[in-house]
Amino acid sequence: MKKILLTLCIIINITLAISMNVYAQSTGSIKNARSSEFFLTPPSNLNVLPQDHGRSFVLNWQDNSLNETGFKIERSLDYYGQDWVEIATVNANITSYVDSKIAIPDYSFYQYRIKAYNPYDVSEISNVKMVPCAPSGKVYGYARLPNSANVHPNTVVMLKPNTYGYGTQDYTTNTDATGYFEFNDVLRKVTSSGGNIYWVQYKLYINGIPASPEIQLKDPFVLRQDAFSS
Repeated sequence: MKKILLTLCIIINITLAISMNVYAQSTGSIKNARSSEFFLTPPSNLNVLPQDHGRSFVLNWQDNSLNETGFKIERSLDYYGQDWVEIATVNANITSYVDSKIAIPDYSFYQYRIKAYNPYDVSEISNVKMVPCAPSGKVYGYARLPNSANVHPNTVVMLKPNTYGYGTQDYTTNTDATGYFEFNDVLRKVTSSGGNIYWVQYKLYINGIPASPEIQLKDPFVLRQDAFSS
């Protein structure tokens, strides 16, 4: 009788041990499955390109997750990348974003990074991409008479800085048949030998006659200028 009871106890203990081991393995696999379901692989290959004379930046990246709700786009105006601000989110499977710089202050450098997210997780960051701000600007408009829609076709238009030095120069172009003129890649700011940054101011001339107040090429990068002349 004692042998029978002992044998039963051994069988019961072995059965319990096997059951507990199977349960532990099954719950572990469930946890791993749930973990893989929620886990997000960070995006990669972030690239940033300027467009429209530096008025905006186009961001493109690689989506490496299958279960994201979307992506968080973060920007830093800090050269060392210590201060980051989330500027936008996009939906799942979207891999591009255009950041317009018109509404933000001008800095020498911009940095971007991307994160994938869902209700349960936020991924690690993508690679960080630093891009310099556009060092040039664009001035365009129509040369016309004061208070009139009449334009000056085929007219010489000049853009002259208020002071010369550190790379400043005159820019000259002609209006087309509609009186339209355009200056591209105009130097916007200069750095003195002491390291100080100055915004360059310009004045428009039509056929050698001053036609506008001074223009300071700060944001927005494209400045429309209707140049009147007498």
